[in-house]
Amino acid sequence: MINEIINAYARAAKRAKTAGFDGIQILAAHGFLLSQFLCPRYNDRADAYGGNIDPEKNKAYFRDEAKTFKQKIKVPLILVGGIRSYTVAEKLINDGTADYISMSRPFIREPDLVNRWQSGKLSNAACISCNNCIEPAKAGKGISCVPIEAIPEITFFPQEVRRIPAGFPHKKGSSYLITKGLDQRDAMFIPMIKVELEYEGVISQKSLSFPLNGDDYEKVNMTISELLGKIP
Repeated sequence: MINEIINAYARAAKRAKTAGFDGIQILAAHGFLLSQFLCPRYNDRADAYGGNIDPEKNKAYFRDEAKTFKQKIKVPLILVGGIRSYTVAEKLINDGTADYISMSRPFIREPDLVNRWQSGKLSNAACISCNNCIEPAKAGKGISCVPIEAIPEITFFPQEVRRIPAGFPHKKGSSYLITKGLDQRDAMFIPMIKVELEYEGVISQKSLSFPLNGDDYEKVNMTISELLGKIP
């Protein structure tokens, strides 16, 4: 059936071209069929349409050049560049691509990396090749790893926002931020109402607090009910 689907895509593209369209877009997102082929959660095939992707084929980006040099020179060759995996390093030595392996940035992040690998802990080097280690040197402070702060993944997509002034016990000028939106869970988008406390443009990390059956409680719940009524 996979070949039938591939051919169906091809026939559809040909029809679009015949009809005068300039191009087509193949949707491979949002949990539909093609997206499922790309996701190990759904695709557990072991044939040509599944299996593990090789994270290692793009490592050691000078390996082809190294092989060419090895054919011409009589002295040991040291290979550097993009080597972050013990497995890759071992293959490069065993298949004769290089005689020695050199690394720089991984040792800035993990000075004890070789000892770790020798101890049997063979996970990849922690270095992500971000080049942030060069920044201290530019300021005359030597070389050191400065990890890039992770960017939080966005999973909530707001659609409608309401602000309600917050009373006691919150600071004067605080507001309840009530947002209707879609929250992404795997390949699904679920309607959700978020209620947060905002003060001077900053979202508070503290829990909301208002007396039950008080004015704030009534206003917040009324707004939530209105927004829920708009969810199809």
